[in-house]
Amino acid sequence: MDISGKTALITGATGFIGGHLARRLQTAEGVQVRALVRSPQKAAPLEALGVEIVPGDVTDPEAVRDAMRDANIVYHAAAWADEQGDRDAVWAVNVGGTQHTLDAALAESVERFIHLSSCAVYGSLQQLDIDETTPPRMTGRVYHDSKVAAEELVFAAHREHGLPAVVPRPSQVYGPGSPQFTIRVIQAVKAGKIILVDGGKHHFKPVYIDNRHGSFAVKPA
Repeated sequence: MDISGKTALITGATGFIGGHLARRLQTAEGVQVRALVRSPQKAAPLEALGVEIVPGDVTDPEAVRDAMRDANIVYHAAAWADEQGDRDAVWAVNVGGTQHTLDAALAESVERFIHLSSCAVYGSLQQLDIDETTPPRMTGRVYHDSKVAAEELVFAAHREHGLPAVVPRPSQVYGPGSPQFTIRVIQAVKAGKIILVDGGKHHFKPVYIDNRHGSFAVKPA
């Protein structure tokens, strides 16, 4: 799909992955990026690059609909990404926010909806050969389960309304600015607190932020 000249709405554009995506699309792919952000101040560096900043939150359906107007493509990257949190609060962002974004995308008849999911939908199975055919599973862990539930909404929108959708499931994404898989690791190394799980034999699945082929992309059947 040629996206040059398109208008793309990104939710979660002040996050690590969403921010890298916004910068790349705006500066290297010929896309006019619009970002729905909770903090315009935090989004100032993106605005300086020409990204259109729209204040709002995915938990507010009216704000999402306003940001969606005339968008061709949606990258839904906003999420409560912490493993800790009140279930209702996590669900409101990860599941409710996804539903609001889907509703707006359907109303605006967008050309493509890309929902940034997570390998957490597999329930942290420590085994080899997991791929896009491996079924998601609920684990009772609120973040994991919220991502499974959000995916189900995307698949339902595709089945029932024909929404053109893609669901990437990235694993541990690292690179410049990654708080969890780069900055925190470097800080632990400097502090002498790094731990090799299972003697360094524990499976890990890092993906560099600029690696275009580093996650499973599931297209609804």
